[in-house]
Amino acid sequence: MRSLFRPLLTALTLSLAIPTIVNPALAQDAAKDAAKPAAKPAAKPPTQKAAPAKPAMPRTMPGSPMAQIPFADQPFPLQDDGTFRGILDKIAADANRRCTRQEQFGWEIAKGDQERLDRIFGGTMAAFEQNGYLLGQFTAKSAPNPDIVTYLADKDKRRLLLVWAPMTDSAMLMMCDTDSLGAHKP
Repeated sequence: MRSLFRPLLTALTLSLAIPTIVNPALAQDAAKDAAKPAAKPAAKPPTQKAAPAKPAMPRTMPGSPMAQIPFADQPFPLQDDGTFRGILDKIAADANRRCTRQEQFGWEIAKGDQERLDRIFGGTMAAFEQNGYLLGQFTAKSAPNPDIVTYLADKDKRRLLLVWAPMTDSAMLMMCDTDSLGAHKP
């Protein structure tokens, strides 16, 4: 294994030698600066509090927190700028439902890798069934693309809307918890 210190030592030696070659006065100033003790970092005033760190998004998700199902092939969690919500709301209205909570996940897939796409879809849908969901496919008139596949997943008194959107090099699952259009939560 190559030592990482040899290139570092060479770079350090060159950085110290260049000022003496170019301008000997710079070398003297650099030597004086090196001899001074290091300045202590300024302390924050006691009245200022550090802003709390924003929690980082996980790289991939092992499962859906809302549906309580695991993913065999872990997807990326996707943030919504309102676009996903708009699609979900229109499709939910086709089923006389309205969305409440929502989640969306995405998988990167090599272009044309139908086998992996089938594994992701089949594995995820099997996880819903294994966790007690009754799945029913329905046709949504407001789906923006004919390749989009929509399902309602029922378990106990819950009804989830699942919207699968396959693309050339990725797949996306948008889902929301739904209420009937006339239901109002306090």
